[in-house]
Amino acid sequence: MKLNYDLTEKDYIDFSVYHHQSSESYKKQSLWLRYVIPAVFMPVIVLIGTRIFKQSVYLWLVIALGFYAYWTIPFNKRHRKLLSKEIKVSLGRMDNRARLGQKNLEILDDIIIIHDGHNQEVIAKSVIQDIVVNGDVIYVYISSVQAILIANRNTGYHTEAILTALK
Repeated sequence: MKLNYDLTEKDYIDFSVYHHQSSESYKKQSLWLRYVIPAVFMPVIVLIGTRIFKQSVYLWLVIALGFYAYWTIPFNKRHRKLLSKEIKVSLGRMDNRARLGQKNLEILDDIIIIHDGHNQEVIAKSVIQDIVVNGDVIYVYISSVQAILIANRNTGYHTEAILTALK
Protein backbone atom coordinates (compact mmCIF):
# COMPACT_ATOMS: atom_id res chain seq x y z
CA MET A 1 0.00 0.00 0.00
CA LYS A 2 1.42 3.39 -1.00
CA LEU A 3 0.29 6.58 0.71
CA ASN A 4 1.07 10.15 -0.27
CA TYR A 5 0.07 12.79 2.25
CA ASP A 6 0.96 16.23 3.51
CA LEU A 7 1.88 16.58 7.19
CA THR A 8 1.09 20.07 8.45
CA GLU A 9 2.24 22.06 11.45
CA LYS A 10 -1.23 21.64 12.99
CA ASP A 11 -0.92 17.83 12.71
CA TYR A 12 2.43 17.92 14.51
CA ILE A 13 1.12 20.26 17.24
CA ASP A 14 -1.97 18.07 17.77
CA PHE A 15 0.25 15.00 18.06
CA SER A 16 2.59 16.67 20.56
CA VAL A 17 -0.31 17.83 22.72
CA TYR A 18 -1.98 14.39 22.55
CA HIS A 19 1.30 12.64 23.42
CA HIS A 20 1.96 14.98 26.33
CA GLN A 21 -1.54 14.77 27.78
CA SER A 22 -1.71 10.98 27.50
CA SER A 23 1.55 10.41 29.38
CA GLU A 24 1.47 9.04 32.93
CA SER A 25 3.63 11.87 34.28
CA TYR A 26 1.17 14.46 32.94
CA LYS A 27 -1.77 12.66 34.53
CA LYS A 28 -0.06 12.76 37.93
CA GLN A 29 1.05 16.37 37.46
CA SER A 30 -2.40 17.35 36.24
CA LEU A 31 -4.01 15.94 39.38
CA TRP A 32 -1.88 18.19 41.55
CA LEU A 33 -2.09 21.28 39.35
CA ARG A 34 -5.79 21.01 38.68
CA TYR A 35 -7.26 19.91 42.02
CA VAL A 36 -4.82 19.90 44.94
CA ILE A 37 -3.12 23.30 44.61
CA PRO A 38 -6.39 25.26 44.20
CA ALA A 39 -7.82 23.33 47.18
CA VAL A 40 -4.84 24.47 49.26
CA PHE A 41 -5.50 28.10 48.34
CA MET A 42 -9.20 28.00 49.23
CA PRO A 43 -8.66 28.30 53.01
CA VAL A 44 -6.06 31.01 52.41
CA ILE A 45 -8.60 33.03 50.41
CA VAL A 46 -11.21 32.62 53.16
CA LEU A 47 -8.74 33.60 55.90
CA ILE A 48 -7.50 36.67 54.05
CA GLY A 49 -11.06 37.79 53.26
CA THR A 50 -12.38 37.33 56.79
CA ARG A 51 -9.34 38.62 58.72
CA ILE A 52 -8.05 41.48 56.56
CA PHE A 53 -11.25 42.69 54.93
CA LYS A 54 -13.44 41.82 57.95
CA GLN A 55 -16.23 40.42 55.79
CA SER A 56 -18.56 37.46 56.13
CA VAL A 57 -17.07 33.98 56.00
CA TYR A 58 -19.95 32.88 53.75
CA LEU A 59 -19.07 35.53 51.16
CA TRP A 60 -15.46 34.37 51.09
CA LEU A 61 -16.47 30.72 50.95
CA VAL A 62 -18.47 31.51 47.81
CA ILE A 63 -15.50 33.44 46.38
CA ALA A 64 -13.13 30.56 47.22
CA LEU A 65 -15.48 28.02 45.59
CA GLY A 66 -15.77 30.30 42.56
CA PHE A 67 -11.95 30.43 42.35
CA TYR A 68 -11.77 26.65 42.60
CA ALA A 69 -14.35 26.20 39.84
CA TYR A 70 -12.66 28.85 37.66
CA TRP A 71 -9.35 27.02 38.02
CA THR A 72 -10.45 23.37 37.66
CA ILE A 73 -13.20 23.39 35.02
CA PRO A 74 -11.32 24.98 32.06
CA PHE A 75 -7.88 23.69 33.16
CA ASN A 76 -7.39 21.17 30.32
CA LYS A 77 -8.46 23.66 27.65
CA ARG A 78 -6.10 26.35 28.96
CA HIS A 79 -3.25 23.88 29.31
CA ARG A 80 -3.80 22.55 25.77
CA LYS A 81 -3.74 26.12 24.43
CA LEU A 82 -0.52 26.90 26.31
CA LEU A 83 1.14 23.70 25.07
CA SER A 84 0.11 24.45 21.49
CA LYS A 85 1.59 27.92 21.72
CA GLU A 86 4.90 26.62 23.14
CA ILE A 87 5.17 23.89 20.50
CA LYS A 88 4.47 26.38 17.71
CA VAL A 89 7.23 28.68 19.00
CA SER A 90 9.58 25.70 19.26
CA LEU A 91 8.78 24.65 15.68
CA GLY A 92 9.52 28.19 14.50
CA ARG A 93 13.07 27.96 15.86
CA MET A 94 14.14 24.87 13.90
CA ASP A 95 14.29 23.49 10.39
CA ASN A 96 11.20 21.33 9.85
CA ARG A 97 11.74 20.04 6.31
CA ALA A 98 12.20 16.47 7.50
CA ARG A 99 9.37 16.68 10.04
CA LEU A 100 6.65 18.42 8.02
CA GLY A 101 5.58 18.57 4.39
CA GLN A 102 4.97 15.99 1.70
CA LYS A 103 5.47 12.36 2.77
CA ASN A 104 5.43 9.12 0.83
CA LEU A 105 4.81 6.01 2.89
CA GLU A 106 4.85 2.46 1.61
CA ILE A 107 3.51 -0.36 3.76
CA LEU A 108 4.88 -3.77 2.73
CA ASP A 109 4.46 -7.18 4.35
CA ASP A 110 6.96 -6.71 7.17
CA ILE A 111 8.43 -3.21 6.72
CA ILE A 112 7.34 0.41 6.39
CA ILE A 113 9.28 2.74 4.09
CA ILE A 114 8.96 6.48 4.69
CA HIS A 115 10.32 8.94 2.14
CA ASP A 116 10.03 12.70 2.69
CA GLY A 117 11.96 14.03 -0.29
CA HIS A 118 15.20 14.34 1.67
CA ASN A 119 15.55 11.13 3.64
CA GLN A 120 14.31 7.58 3.46
CA GLU A 121 13.63 5.55 6.57
CA VAL A 122 12.89 1.82 6.74
CA ILE A 123 11.12 0.52 9.83
CA ALA A 124 10.21 -3.07 10.63
CA LYS A 125 6.57 -3.64 11.55
CA SER A 126 7.73 -5.73 14.50
CA VAL A 127 8.90 -2.58 16.34
CA ILE A 128 5.43 -0.99 16.31
CA GLN A 129 4.32 -0.63 19.93
CA ASP A 130 0.95 1.08 19.52
CA ILE A 131 -1.34 2.61 16.92
CA VAL A 132 -3.64 5.50 17.83
CA VAL A 133 -6.24 7.18 15.62
CA ASN A 134 -6.81 10.84 16.49
CA GLY A 135 -9.21 12.51 14.06
CA ASP A 136 -7.85 12.11 10.56
CA VAL A 137 -4.27 11.40 11.68
CA ILE A 138 -2.88 7.99 12.65
CA TYR A 139 -0.03 7.84 15.20
CA VAL A 140 2.14 4.75 14.84
CA TYR A 141 4.29 4.57 17.97
CA ILE A 142 7.68 2.95 17.43
CA SER A 143 8.88 3.72 20.94
CA SER A 144 7.65 5.79 23.86
CA VAL A 145 9.20 8.91 22.29
CA GLN A 146 9.08 8.22 18.54
CA ALA A 147 6.06 7.93 16.26
CA ILE A 148 5.14 8.01 12.60
CA LEU A 149 2.33 10.45 11.81
CA ILE A 150 0.07 9.49 8.91
CA ALA A 151 -2.36 12.22 7.83
CA ASN A 152 -5.25 10.31 6.25
CA ARG A 153 -6.93 13.31 4.62
CA ASN A 154 -6.20 12.87 0.93
CA THR A 155 -4.66 9.42 0.75
CA GLY A 156 -7.63 7.75 -0.94
CA TYR A 157 -7.76 5.01 1.70
CA HIS A 158 -10.06 4.52 4.66
CA THR A 159 -8.51 4.49 8.12
CA GLU A 160 -9.52 0.84 8.62
CA ALA A 161 -7.59 -0.20 5.47
CA ILE A 162 -4.46 1.57 6.68
CA LEU A 163 -4.77 0.03 10.16
CA THR A 164 -5.19 -3.43 8.63
CA ALA A 165 -2.07 -2.93 6.50
CA LEU A 166 -0.06 -1.78 9.51
CA LYS A 167 -0.98 -4.82 11.65
